[in-house]
Amino acid sequence: QFFFNVIRDFDPYDVLTSEKLLQHIRMAARDTPNKIEDPVRREVISNTLAASEELLNGEHKLNISILRIHFEGIHDVEKGRNLAKSMLQKEPHNLALWDCYAAMEVS
Repeated sequence: QFFFNVIRDFDPYDVLTSEKLLQHIRMAARDTPNKIEDPVRREVISNTLAASEELLNGEHKLNISILRIHFEGIHDVEKGRNLAKSMLQKEPHNLALWDCYAAMEVS
């Protein structure tokens, strides 16, 4: 339910919303590891996040990438780690991605 609300309310062109999104992602990853049991819903959300990454750039793309890593990690920690690693290979100097990857390793 959390991810549906985040995606529904997310405006990628509003910087304040982007900051709020990042805060919500981090809080949700720590406090409420809710899984979406329906595999079709999970696949739709995963595909939507992946497609959104391709459409956006800069900070907005980073926010969606972090949301995607956390989403995948909640459902399959290994998949989340692998996704974070592959993103870090493309952007090895991105500290936000390193932070996200470290959170995956701790969990």
